[in-house]
Amino acid sequence: MECRTPNDIYLLLKSSDFITHDLEQVFDGCEPSILSTESPNGQSEIPYRLVLRKTIPAFITSLEFRCFIRSRTLLCICQRDLNHYGFLPALVPVLRPLIQEFLDEVIRKFPDENFVVDVYIPPPHKRVWLIDINPWAPRTDPLLFSWMEILDLPSPRTITTADTTNGTTDAEEVSEDEGDITFMAEF
Repeated sequence: MECRTPNDIYLLLKSSDFITHDLEQVFDGCEPSILSTESPNGQSEIPYRLVLRKTIPAFITSLEFRCFIRSRTLLCICQRDLNHYGFLPALVPVLRPLIQEFLDEVIRKFPDENFVVDVYIPPPHKRVWLIDINPWAPRTDPLLFSWMEILDLPSPRTITTADTTNGTTDAEEVSEDEGDITFMAEF
């Protein structure tokens, strides 16, 4: 949603399913080594910030992808929009290396070993935009995968494609120079 006024922002926050969770249960699923977030007077010590991102004009939802990073390695990718796009399979050889190159930089800078990243690659498919970073946790929607599928994936050595029109999954061996990432797009 594009916000043009403070009232737009207020309405967006008020209608969000995630804002209460993000404010009250921000560390659910985290390791217990996280420091206490309450001061002696019971107030939260988390320095909350509202971060707004620039609206991307003519955002093409079919070109937004969710990337799962495990042990600082890109494990699998799927499209964010659950609709069928017949042109996506032909773009996989172009998009996969762009995403890998971009995420190599992100992974190096990000403090966690496991996380989920949403990226966008608008035409002419030369630049990758970071849209969001999500926790490696069940509350992050795995979209075309299930969390069990993701957790069962071995270290990247094969590319798995899912044909969601007939419910089958095919694995194909690829050479190392093609990249060993699971890529799922609805075909």
